[in-house]
Amino acid sequence: MATIKWSHSALKDFEGCARRYHEVKVLKNFPFTDTVHTIYGKQVHEAAEKYIKDGTPLPPEFSYMQSTLDALNKKTGRKLTEYEMGVKEDLTPCSFKDPDVWVRGIADLLIIDDEGLKARVVDYKTGNDKYPDRDQLTLMSLMVFEHFPHIRQVSSALLF
Repeated sequence: MATIKWSHSALKDFEGCARRYHEVKVLKNFPFTDTVHTIYGKQVHEAAEKYIKDGTPLPPEFSYMQSTLDALNKKTGRKLTEYEMGVKEDLTPCSFKDPDVWVRGIADLLIIDDEGLKARVVDYKTGNDKYPDRDQLTLMSLMVFEHFPHIRQVSSALLF
């Protein structure tokens, strides 16, 4: 039997409605169509990624993020944007697309302080923050420890 590959978002989709998950993700009866909200989320992620990675100025509509992104940019360490990670069932690290990947995730921003042996995981959120789900950050922290075995401490944050 093939290993089921999962991510935090796939698990949340399944928990929301197992039948919908089966119809959309397994049977592929309903292809995903972007909404106004998903388009906005993608634009925010792209603008933040380019700003951190290349110093590309933020579009005016995202200028509200600049002070926060500047503060993150000043943190000590390598800045890795949209960083893909995976682990196998035995929790050994692997690439995001490894045929034996068991769970995978993408860190919106990962800051690796090699000298301080610390890392920071930041997940950008553009939706409702009434009941934030920090489980994704726990999962990403586990993957950071596996992919960067010299790291001794991981802090994480949801950025709304």
